[in-house]
Amino acid sequence: MRFDLFQQIIRRIHQDIHCPKCEKRLNESALEVFGLNSEVVELATVCSGCQSVVDILAHIELRMPSQLKPLHMRALSRKQISSDAVQKISDRIRNFQGKDIQELFQS
Repeated sequence: MRFDLFQQIIRRIHQDIHCPKCEKRLNESALEVFGLNSEVVELATVCSGCQSVVDILAHIELRMPSQLKPLHMRALSRKQISSDAVQKISDRIRNFQGKDIQELFQS
C-alpha cells in the first residue's frame, strides 16, 4: 500500500470515525495497525472516553491512482481484558485435565 493512501485513511478515521460506544472522536496517534494489504487495513485503538478497544476495518477502493473512493469502514468496540483476567484464564487452562471441557467455563 502506498504511504499517501495510508495517510488519507488515518485522516479519514480521525474525521469520520467515532467510538461506537460513547461517540467520542478517536485519537489517530493511538492507532495500532494489525494488518494491511493492497485493499484492507485493520487497525485498533483505545477510546479515551470510555476505554473501549475500537477495532477498525477499512476497505480501500481506488477511483483514480491518487484518490480514495468513499472509504468503507466498520468500527466495533470491545472491552479491554485485565492482566488479572488473563492470568486466571491461563491458570485454568494450564490446570485443565482434558476430561470435560465444561470445567473451563465454570466460575
